[in-house]
Amino acid sequence: MKDLIKKLLRENLEEISQKPVFGSGWHHNIYQSSQYPDRLYKVGNSKTVNEWVRIFKAYPKYFPKIYNVFPYKKNPYYTVVEIEKLNTNEGSREFTMIDDFLFDEAGDMECNDEFISILNFFETDCYEILKEIAYERDKKFSIILDKWVKFLQQVAPIIKMELGRDLDLHVGNVAYDAQGNLKLIDI
Repeated sequence: MKDLIKKLLRENLEEISQKPVFGSGWHHNIYQSSQYPDRLYKVGNSKTVNEWVRIFKAYPKYFPKIYNVFPYKKNPYYTVVEIEKLNTNEGSREFTMIDDFLFDEAGDMECNDEFISILNFFETDCYEILKEIAYERDKKFSIILDKWVKFLQQVAPIIKMELGRDLDLHVGNVAYDAQGNLKLIDI
């Protein structure tokens, strides 16, 4: 059975080179699975891929599910990861709302000797400044902002601890799974 699954995956990957790229990142290309509409294949440099695969597997609450990891037979320096497909449209829409809010309402506000931005708004001191402004602006938006703040406060320390760097936070990098949970799709 296991051999059959591997054979099917390899056959599916042979089709990848004939498919258009679904998306891309700094170190990888993404392809839609032809068998599973809820899955993608991320193909990238093995060293980089192994770094994030380890973290995604260790913290599945915050990152997409990983179904399989195997070498890319057309290039020995690349690895293929079969991964959960997430809803990036809603995540991108909310990210843009938050970014616009920060630009409009907090563009000249400081927190911890830095201007408040998409890179630090979720830090506790900064969010305390923004919470009331967001609520007065739009109650629905304040709920979205609060959800993002809680998520980012949980995931930022993981990235700092595991990789020694800050979040790679930009539009398209945060998405929703089928259960409505925020997840970071790239680090």
